[in-house]
Amino acid sequence: ASQDCVTQTKTLRAQLRAAEAAQKELGHAAAICDSAAAKERARCEGTTAELTALQAQVGTQARDSADLLEQVRAEMLALTAKVADLEKAAAAAEKASAAAAEKASFAFAAEKRQAATAAEQASAAAATAAARQAVAAAEKAGAAAAVEKREAVAAVEKA
Repeated sequence: ASQDCVTQTKTLRAQLRAAEAAQKELGHAAAICDSAAAKERARCEGTTAELTALQAQVGTQARDSADLLEQVRAEMLALTAKVADLEKAAAAAEKASAAAAEKASFAFAAEKRQAATAAEQASAAAATAAARQAVAAAEKAGAAAAVEKREAVAAVEKA
């Protein structure tokens, strides 16, 4: 029995030494794992800081893009209003040109009628003088109408 006790004691001591060696190896492995975990934590914290900085940058760029888009929209509205104003001015100038041409035409016709009436009422010599005056007045009215028409065309082109 004492032999069994000695054998068991030797076996237990061997197992204890093996357990201590395993515990020592486990402690060494745990220290390596702790070191690796600390490095990984530091790397993750660095990555988190980079991500936070990138998020801030993206947020700033998004705000800048929104501001730029709003400016473009405002400029488009202003240009649309300008185009509408120019179209109105062109229509008004066209109307003025048509009115001036019509006025000149009426004036020319009136001068022509007056000349015809004067020619009928006067004698042959007076009729000739009156006709010359009427032609001069008609030419003058025609020249004035041409000037008004040119001014209206210039106004349309300017608009």
